[in-house]
Amino acid sequence: MTNKYIPTALTNLANSPKTARVAQSAFLALIYVIVSAFVLNAFVQRWDMGTDSKKNDFVTTMNYNATRPFVYRVLVPVVVNTTAKAIPDRLVHHFEDTLLHSTRLLPNVRIKDTPLWTVDVSLKYHLTYFFLFFCLFSLLYTVRYLTRVVYSPPTVFQDFGPAVGLLLLPLTFLEGGYLYDFPELLFMALLLVAIVKSKWWLFYPVFVLAILDKEADALLILFFLAFQIKSMPRRRLLWHLLAQTAIAGIVLFLVRNHFAANGGAPVEDHMIGNLRFWANPLSYLKFMDIYARGILVPRGLNILSLLLVIFMLSYRWREKPIEIRFLFFFALIVNLPLSILFGYQDEIRNLSFIFPGLYLMAFHTLTALYTKESGEKKSFIMNVIPYRGKLPTVSSAITEKAS
Repeated sequence: MTNKYIPTALTNLANSPKTARVAQSAFLALIYVIVSAFVLNAFVQRWDMGTDSKKNDFVTTMNYNATRPFVYRVLVPVVVNTTAKAIPDRLVHHFEDTLLHSTRLLPNVRIKDTPLWTVDVSLKYHLTYFFLFFCLFSLLYTVRYLTRVVYSPPTVFQDFGPAVGLLLLPLTFLEGGYLYDFPELLFMALLLVAIVKSKWWLFYPVFVLAILDKEADALLILFFLAFQIKSMPRRRLLWHLLAQTAIAGIVLFLVRNHFAANGGAPVEDHMIGNLRFWANPLSYLKFMDIYARGILVPRGLNILSLLLVIFMLSYRWREKPIEIRFLFFFALIVNLPLSILFGYQDEIRNLSFIFPGLYLMAFHTLTALYTKESGEKKSFIMNVIPYRGKLPTVSSAITEKAS
């Protein structure tokens, strides 16, 4: 082949559909890696891995000695400890100096100059770090798939909507950083995929893992109700509810009974302090610099954030699938009182049950806005979920696509 044919061959290769798909997938993976790393770095810089927390520091968490209710959240310690035991001792010894003194994670470790920083602790710290990254990275792809099965939007919105949503997550890093937060979001997304696709073989194992990650996730039964209460036959619905209630009860009983001797209490009551905080008008005017020092963004439930959320929820309200509305309001009705009772001031990470519904409703709003701006005659949602004078539903959309 002469040199003059090389540019033509490269052009043909670059323009082939297969090459385009590979390049698109690689670019998306790179974006997801960068976004996941950015969010994880923001978390670690603000809270490390809880290594200086007085209530549930990293070492006591990994040793299952944290106080209640934090000790109930056993999934991450079990995953990390099991993985650490599976790594051969000779391999750990080979990297001992790196783990203790030269790892790239060391600048963020707040106990590195204390006796607590041992080879075993460092190994578990690294495993936890990369496990949390895996959860964030997997969350992006799971939410991407969830977005596609719910809305079937244009590819560009489907691909970048989850990344934009995750970039907002550091706004919740206010009054505490906990190892179970990122896995919880991943399990929520997986449960919603299982519910929308009626994959019960996936739903029930993930449901158990979610409860082991955080005991309050027993209330994710609400997600099931939001999507199935209007479409599933009543008898089958009741059987599923009974099964989920029984599984949640058994898991909670076993975990609480196992750690009954740990200090603390099953819940922490902050209601009086929270009511005083929210009765103060200045609580709605707070800002923070979580993304960069000196660059202020609205904190917690700042009035600007509240107005933006209200717009995202209300824009084209009647076009939003009723299951998504149920998902948001079922979560709100339960999660908001619990946050007032047991959360802490504007620690909005305690409103995590609301996040999936808020994302899906905001996604609908923003996509409708941008497709309207681009001059398209119909928004994507109207192509997938015809309105026709009835409340749109996700189930009807899936049925139409299947037919």
